[in-house]
Amino acid sequence: MNILQRKWLFGGLIVLLVIVIIFVLFLYQPKIAGRTKLKAEAKALKSRIEELRKLAKETEILKLKIAKLEEENREFVARIAPRSEILNLAKQLSEEAKKYNIRFISIRPPGLDTLLTQETKETPLRPIPFEITLQGRYLDIGKFIADLRKFPYFIKVYELEFIGKDEIKPLIEARILVNIFASSLVGKIL
Repeated sequence: MNILQRKWLFGGLIVLLVIVIIFVLFLYQPKIAGRTKLKAEAKALKSRIEELRKLAKETEILKLKIAKLEEENREFVARIAPRSEILNLAKQLSEEAKKYNIRFISIRPPGLDTLLTQETKETPLRPIPFEITLQGRYLDIGKFIADLRKFPYFIKVYELEFIGKDEIKPLIEARILVNIFASSLVGKIL
């Protein structure tokens, strides 16, 4: 093989190498970049899918919490006495006390200003105070007061005073200040 043929062969190889390099740079490189871009997008989509799955799980948990809170709210509202039934509740307390062998001596309702004050959206719940004088045995009165938590409406005893009188022994008198939690908005907003 002579030198001229070697130059042509060497020149042809260089041209072929340049064509391969151009092919790789201009034709194959965009495919490589496209594949890299697709892999990056696929990875981003997979991470987004995982985020959405976590969010879906959290959403289910939040829905369950909301349902639980709504149920607790319904139970709470069911224990708020309607304002229109407050005086009947005092009578109902008197009937309940008879089951414990306790007699109501007196029930002093709240003042007229307390009864006339209406609830608003800002203060939908108000305690209505009653002063009640009871007569019975010490343990019966204690059991009655302890069992007030089982009463269908919220009732709280704020003051308790025992009065011993010789003329009624072995019974005693007790004066209690009871708040019945009521609202005229029961069933409307609550």
